[in-house]
Amino acid sequence: MKGVEITCHAAARMQQRSISMSDVELILRHGEDIDGQGILLDNKAADAAIRLLKSRIATFERLRNTKVVVAQGAVVTCHACSPKEARHMRKRSRRS
Repeated sequence: MKGVEITCHAAARMQQRSISMSDVELILRHGEDIDGQGILLDNKAADAAIRLLKSRIATFERLRNTKVVVAQGAVVTCHACSPKEARHMRKRSRRS
């Protein structure tokens, strides 16, 4: 992770408490600074992050099987594909 070192003490406590490095990164990204004493992911911050992620999931669901055509660095067009058309395009691209 950029800008933050994990001390030997912190690494030991993370292991004992089943807190992964990705958990720490998530808390640092979404938590709130508590008077310079640490970063806390409280219920309010967790709820906000969950709302954000649910919104992103909904966007992925809405854009499923959508194709954007790019030529010479410019978006030419975009459109929804049928699942059958998307499968056909994936198979064709694997052959190349």
